[in-house]
Amino acid sequence: MEVHKPRPVHNWRELLSEIAVVVIGVVIALTAEQLIQRAELRAKMRHAEQQMRDELALDDGPQMLQRVALAPCIEESLTAIRTTVDQGEPRTALLQAIERFDPPLHTWDSVAFQEATATGVLSEMPSHRQQRWSYLYAMMPVLERANEREFLDVAKLRALSGVGGPLIESERGRLLEAVESLRRDNAEIVHYVTPTVGAMRELGIRVGVSSVAHSDIYAPSGPGRVIEQLKRLPMATACVPALEQAMHVSP
Repeated sequence: MEVHKPRPVHNWRELLSEIAVVVIGVVIALTAEQLIQRAELRAKMRHAEQQMRDELALDDGPQMLQRVALAPCIEESLTAIRTTVDQGEPRTALLQAIERFDPPLHTWDSVAFQEATATGVLSEMPSHRQQRWSYLYAMMPVLERANEREFLDVAKLRALSGVGGPLIESERGRLLEAVESLRRDNAEIVHYVTPTVGAMRELGIRVGVSSVAHSDIYAPSGPGRVIEQLKRLPMATACVPALEQAMHVSP
């Protein structure tokens, strides 16, 4: 096997030339590596933002529009319960009004945001993009807690005994307290949902529309479920058209 020995360097010019070749080779290799890493990071950021957009557009967003549309029906139903209590109507009539009150229980997901945070992709995004995603997802635990309070207040409302005659004063007090707590819950949820929906629109996130072309946006597990959910609730019948309009769905 023929072995090529290093060519001897005869002067400084040749030495500098050899060094320049090595340096240029290293620079090219490092630059190529950085370009590949940047391309990979950009791809990861695009994927993360696509996942967050879809989570908001197809899951959390439809639930937000549902709560805004449902708010008047919740208020009307609570007013009917309070009127029944104030007018001293029979216990059976009150139980029927309470049974009619059935707000949907939602979970407010932030799986895509948590994944982007855990993998470090979010921290690599420009600050303005970090802030906009952080703002939107900061609302999810707030809404989760508000939903939990509403669930507990509904339980207090339904704790009324189904047997007995006219309401006693302590029952009246508990029912009226539950009604007003539920009014507060409804107002609080709408208070947080409304600006969040506005922020999503400013970012170009269309509720009910996936960022992936040709996706079936009204699959049973998608945003169409919130419309079907309202249609099954007796107290929400009058609010279905408002939700369909908000989601641009023909009835």
